Amino acid sequence: MWISVADAVDPALRKALLSQGVLVRSTYSAQEVGPIGFECEHIPGNYHVAASNVIVEVDSEQSYRLGRHRVGRVLVTHLHSYATPFIRYDIGDLASLASECACGHLGPTLSNVYGRGKNLLKHRDGTISPFYLGASLIAKLPEFSEYRIRQTEVGTSLSRWVAGQI
Repeated sequence: MWISVADAVDPALRKALLSQGVLVRSTYSAQEVGPIGFECEHIPGNYHVAASNVIVEVDSEQSYRLGRHRVGRVLVTHLHSYATPFIRYDIGDLASLASECACGHLGPTLSNVYGRGKNLLKHRDGTISPFYLGASLIAKLPEFSEYRIRQTEVGTSLSRWVAGQI
């Protein structure tokens, strides 16, 4: 089994691993609170909330349309942090929250999880879409030691690439 810890699994990679008999699962966590959810074995991209560790809410007052889904800011209350309590802590991610999973799991389930909101582009109509530079694309570029891409306003993005070895 291959367990992704820090990022969503690229669908092409998931397909390649599954074709070789390697099961794929992702975990959803934050350094501040630890485990938040574990990927459903039947529905990739759905995360069963670790309800014994956290209470998860999704802020619906400031939500965004992402394709056909509505996502909001993920707010986490950590149940075991006594020295520094995290109550309704905004971890910077966007997601959808359901009271149960379509697989039959009867607990809260996150889906459409987009980490830290920094990999999203905002469009003129108010919708957002994910923006990723995949490793296969980056491998085709000339050598560089660092880069930065940021959306400065709707319709305008700036990129900065520094030539040299990593």
